[in-house]
Amino acid sequence: FAVFACDKASQAGPKEVLSSYLDAHLKGRSEKAYSYISSEDKAVKDLQTYIKENDLSKDIPFSKYLMSKCSYKILELDQSENEASADVEMTIPDLSAMLEVLS
Repeated sequence: FAVFACDKASQAGPKEVLSSYLDAHLKGRSEKAYSYISSEDKAVKDLQTYIKENDLSKDIPFSKYLMSKCSYKILELDQSENEASADVEMTIPDLSAMLEVLS
């Protein structure tokens, strides 16, 4: 994952911005997640395009449930004056194990 430059909540640090972005994204709140990305990124991708690309819940009802079972842990955050990057560990459901139980 990339840590996005943030125009929202200018007093929030990169870790808080990343956490807020990931929380919104994992809860399927695409519009809220979009609010945490930079103006520079918004110039490349408008809100409607972002929502279309990231909102799986409308196409696959089960995806909202799966996303609710995902979690993350920010392992490391490197920050300079105008930029930050992070290593994030994502935990997602084991779909093969879930399908095995159903069969």
